[in-house]
Amino acid sequence: KQWYQRRVRGLLIALLVLFGQVNSTVKIISSPDGKQHPPPCELTCAGIGDLKWMDSTFHLTRAYNTVDISSCGFQSTPIVMTNVQAFNTFPTTYLREVDQWQITVYTEERVSADHANKNNWRLRWVAYGFVC
Repeated sequence: KQWYQRRVRGLLIALLVLFGQVNSTVKIISSPDGKQHPPPCELTCAGIGDLKWMDSTFHLTRAYNTVDISSCGFQSTPIVMTNVQAFNTFPTTYLREVDQWQITVYTEERVSADHANKNNWRLRWVAYGFVC
C-alpha cells in the first residue's frame, strides 16, 4: 500500500515539474450564481481533505466529510468535483453542500465514519470559481 502511494505521489510530482510551467487557461462557461465574470477572475483550486469522516446525525446510515475551501478566495459558489481515494475500493460519495467557504460530501448508505477513517478514505476535490 505504501509502495503504491509513493509511486502515485512520485508520478504526480514528475507531472507537475514537467508541465507546471505551461500556462493554462480556465474558461468557465456557466456558474452556479448565473453571473458573468471577467476572465482574470477565474481560478482553479484543488486539494485533499483530512481523514476526518464523521457519522451523520441527519442521514443516520451515512458518513460525511467537510472540507474548508475558504483559502481559495471564491466570491461565489464554485463548480466542484470530488472523488474519494481509497485503496482497493471504489466508494460512492455524493456532493451534498457547496458554497464559497466549504464543501460537504456524504458516503453511500451503510458506511460509517470509522470504516472510512480506518481505510484511509481521502476526499480529493477540485473547485472552479471566481475570485472577483
